[in-house]
Formats: sequence, C-alpha cells, structure tokens
Amino acid sequence: MTEGQLDSLNQSILAKAFRGELVPQNPNDEPASILLERIRAEREKLQQQTKAAKKSKGTTTRSRSKKAPQQPEEAIQLELPGMEE
Repeated sequence: MTEGQLDSLNQSILAKAFRGELVPQNPNDEPASILLERIRAEREKLQQQTKAAKKSKGTTTRSRSKKAPQQPEEAIQLELPGMEE
C-alpha cells in the first residue's frame, strides 16, 4: 500500500467511526442528545449541592481587605557595649 492509500483508508475508517458504522448499534441505546442532557443535569445538581454545602459551613469567598495604615513607631534607643560615642 502506498502512503496515499493509507491516508485514504484512515480517513474512511474515521468517517465510518463517526457515523457509527464500524460495529452493530444497540437499538436500546439512548440518543446522544438525551445522554448529554442527563450529564448537564447531573453537573448542575452537583454544583448546587456544592454551593449549599459551602453556605451551610459558612465558608464564602471573601475579598481581601486593605491593610490598615501603619502607625508610626516610637524610636528605641539601643545601647551596645563598645559603641559609646
């Protein structure tokens, strides 16, 4: 097989895979749209439970408060041995 034929074969296999033609389909499988909607609903439910748990614990996201201005400190006179003027 040439490289061009291999590329063509790869493309046709991928196309069949996306169309669901590689293996027999189970007629009892739900459509992808229903599966996706169920996943969205589960995610939303989980997010709501997480938010409710945070509220019940009292943990919320707080913005950082600004640092209070520092008050001037008193000058401290230190005496070191051997450093007399």
